[in-house]
Amino acid sequence: MSDQRFDLMFTIICLCINLVAFCEHIRYIIMTSETRNYLGKLCDLLFKKIEEAAQVERQTDHLLESYETVQMTEAMQDNLLMQMISKSGTHMEYSLLSACVCLLLGCCIQENNQHRKLLYDILPDHSFKPLIEQLKKLRDFAHLTDIMTQKGKERVQKVLQLFESCNTTMNQSSLIDTSIIDDDDCIDSVPEIDDEDDNNMNGTD
Repeated sequence: MSDQRFDLMFTIICLCINLVAFCEHIRYIIMTSETRNYLGKLCDLLFKKIEEAAQVERQTDHLLESYETVQMTEAMQDNLLMQMISKSGTHMEYSLLSACVCLLLGCCIQENNQHRKLLYDILPDHSFKPLIEQLKKLRDFAHLTDIMTQKGKERVQKVLQLFESCNTTMNQSSLIDTSIIDDDDCIDSVPEIDDEDDNNMNGTD
């Protein structure tokens, strides 16, 4: 994925998160539109990015295995290092995009059991587990690298708790109504990543 394409997708998804988090009408349109099928397209994008990240992992493993029995020169080591750095960056891009789509979906289903059921019905195996895994990766990455503001981290944690609640309760008769948005949350808190730490991923303030 080119840097410009990633920056554009990342910025657009983060903008959508801001809009959806604070506008019930937009959430309703995304979750219920049958002609546009926004929900289906978001889920398709999510699992496409998850698969692309997994594919990069497999390629990386294969690359490392191919060098295990080779007597490497210094030039070969440098070449391998550059390839690993490139694949690591690509994997991070796919993982960040998938996590941001998870945040967007989490905002769409906040405080609405019907929307949660719609998402539950469209997920593979009716499980929120893939979404939970992506957000846990983002949470852990944010804590390790300090690329996200405190409010951004709190937003991720709230959506993560919502998905975990849904994963537990959707197979039961009741749902726990967990709100993502606090009254004092402001629109620039979803999610924020420091420019100097994110390799020029602009437009997320």
